[in-house]
Amino acid sequence: MFEILQYGFMQRALAAGMIVGVLCPLIGIFIVLRRMSLIGDSL
Repeated sequence: MFEILQYGFMQRALAAGMIVGVLCPLIGIFIVLRRMSLIGDSL
């Protein structure tokens, strides 16, 4: 399993996935609280 992390592109893909996984919910909460939920539909 960990052998796949020896590839640089897999390390970057994992890091990007983790960043997106943290940022998207935060942005979603912000949009809903500001009552701009239709912006989420357009994205």
